[in-house]
Amino acid sequence: MIVLRPAESSDYDGVVACLQRNGMPAWTPGQWRALWEEHPSRHDFVGVPRGFVLDADSSIVGTISSLWAKYRFRGRDLRAVVAGRAAVDAEHRANSIRLFGEQLQHAGADLYLNGSASVTTSKVMDAMKVPRVPQAGNDVALLWPARAMVVARVGLSRRRVPLARLFARPVASLLEAASAIRLHSFAKPRGVDEVSRFDSEFDAFWQSMQERTSQLIAVRDRTTLTWRYGPQVAAGEAHVMVARKAGLLVGYAVLVRRPRPSLGVTAYVIHDLQCLNDEGETMMALLSAAWRRTRRDGLDLLEWSGFSGIRRLRAERVAVLPYQLDVWQAYYFTKDPVLRRELAVTDAWSFSSYDSD
Repeated sequence: MIVLRPAESSDYDGVVACLQRNGMPAWTPGQWRALWEEHPSRHDFVGVPRGFVLDADSSIVGTISSLWAKYRFRGRDLRAVVAGRAAVDAEHRANSIRLFGEQLQHAGADLYLNGSASVTTSKVMDAMKVPRVPQAGNDVALLWPARAMVVARVGLSRRRVPLARLFARPVASLLEAASAIRLHSFAKPRGVDEVSRFDSEFDAFWQSMQERTSQLIAVRDRTTLTWRYGPQVAAGEAHVMVARKAGLLVGYAVLVRRPRPSLGVTAYVIHDLQCLNDEGETMMALLSAAWRRTRRDGLDLLEWSGFSGIRRLRAERVAVLPYQLDVWQAYYFTKDPVLRRELAVTDAWSFSSYDSD
């Protein structure tokens, strides 16, 4: 008999075993504890499960995690559940919709978000008629090749181009020329530095940012940013670029190292990028600094996913390659009829990697 129930802290071993059996990355005990027990807003999520499991005779055969996130929207504080890692053993896949449905209907929060949908997850979301985030570009990533030869070989091979190795060099030359025109032509970014921690200037920046936007926006104070990115920054897996004017923080970008095994490349993903008033010069300075960091570290790509409005348009104008993803990446759900109506319009959103797991 299969029982569907909320996940408990004591389920760590069973959840990790299920993820690993299904080829999914698993958390260390420290990461598992930090995600929920050290969450900066954990007291606002009392009674909200950390996920759900399928339990077959005391053995976990399916799991989905629920990550907690605080949001601000038009003067309101919202609690969100972000769908995280999920896996179901092959012989129990018929119960997948039960698992996703339980998280969707009984998340215990104001808002449900799913921002890293796989092909399977996307099919489940569409079958359940979960609304897609109404933001253009959630199925197109923007790329800047840093190691053009590697990117050319991968791209030609994936398109099954005959004699891919022979054509890789001229294609790489074209990519390098495009990058030179679109990114190398930027002046060396002025006023952009790299920092290793989030301090009080991020609190002041967050206060200004939330006062200036009417979009749904996740909390980005220094405590939350430290919880989200601190361990990765300390391990060298993430980098924080900051832009200042007259000594004040006016924008920042977070780069996260992300291997893409299916493509055979490793990228820096622009996981978050914020500028006061969406100021163009600041954004371009941060993008240029991110590009230089990608080249300096020998990674293959700089990648941009999501975002909306003028930030997205500016990125599209200077992107070297648009990459069509296999699935739509962003879904949302709320039981609140007023919130549902307000979130049904494009202007309410600026969804990015920060809003995913």
